[in-house]
Amino acid sequence: MTLMVRDEADIIAPMLEHSLAQGIDLILVTDNGSVDGTREIIESYVATGRVLLTEDPRHEKQQSSVVTAMARTAYETHGADWVINADADEFWVAVDRRQTVKQAFEGIPKSVVTFFAPVTDMTGPPARTGSGVRRLLWRDHRNHRNLWERTGLHAHASPDAVHIGSSTVEVTQGNHAVNLEPGGEVPVGSFVEVLHLPWRSWEQYGGKVERSGAAYAANPMLRPSPRHHGMRDYRRFRADMLEHFYVFRHPIVDDEIVEGNDDELGRDDAIVTSLESLLASGSAVRPDLLEKALDDGADEPYHRPDWDAAAEVARMVIPLESAYTESLQSFRVALQQAARDLRRARAASRAPAPAPTFYRRARSFAGRVLRRLGLRK
Repeated sequence: MTLMVRDEADIIAPMLEHSLAQGIDLILVTDNGSVDGTREIIESYVATGRVLLTEDPRHEKQQSSVVTAMARTAYETHGADWVINADADEFWVAVDRRQTVKQAFEGIPKSVVTFFAPVTDMTGPPARTGSGVRRLLWRDHRNHRNLWERTGLHAHASPDAVHIGSSTVEVTQGNHAVNLEPGGEVPVGSFVEVLHLPWRSWEQYGGKVERSGAAYAANPMLRPSPRHHGMRDYRRFRADMLEHFYVFRHPIVDDEIVEGNDDELGRDDAIVTSLESLLASGSAVRPDLLEKALDDGADEPYHRPDWDAAAEVARMVIPLESAYTESLQSFRVALQQAARDLRRARAASRAPAPAPTFYRRARSFAGRVLRRLGLRK
């Protein structure tokens, strides 16, 4: 397993404990300049011989290159048969819960080469602090048609790409694809999935959005789409509205379902069961951190009046954001069509190229418009 982390002290210990218990042979971790104690927590797992730690303190959202390097090292240095590229908030499990992840992979022939593991966002009551592992027990299957109106999100988390060990693999930003071609289907009895905890507390999520948005802004080579959920939340953060959206996207408050229904929200205790069994058996590497993660007594939950106030703001803003995104897309399409029309007209008439002054003016105007819309620095 590869793992690039930054300031994940609330969840990194439970995630490492769970992954090791699931039979992951080796976890390669790159710490991305954490300042909240994450690196020190990871260091306490290095002595197991199954966790290796390196550092890359650049904050330029260079996830693709860092994870690609780790994935190649997993094969070239450590002889990995399979590589899972994970995030700190992802808990990998076998769909057949009688199996560990390792047992599931033992049934997958390497001829499969690569496949996608579905990712399910876990939800539950929102809170100001805490790891969320005991609160976020519901699988969020709210349908895509209503997801935007109910959460301010365009889609649930994308599947993660798993692949065989390779010295030429390239992992895309977000770990959602690789450059290898699939060679077959995963056998039914060996399916794996990911339980994802992206919104564990307002303290955690607000900080993550601020850091991630600033990192994207610091890397001019990255051009996230206007629909990119992280950058959309970064705009909400800068407008001082992100906390409203954080609370609004949680459908359960004060033990009551306030958005969705039983068909869309299914309880799944797999993470809590895994961590509690480690404590009960005495096999946890850091039982103190597991006990802290499972203790939700000081999480400061939001209550129904908080959710109602957040919903009022979110429901007013979401239609405006929809109009903004549609306008940006229409403008992009219009610019691209105008450029194509100009090229065709010039080619048909075999006219000489427009004067340099025209080009400078056109490019200057387009640049001003794109900067105004936030599509270019």
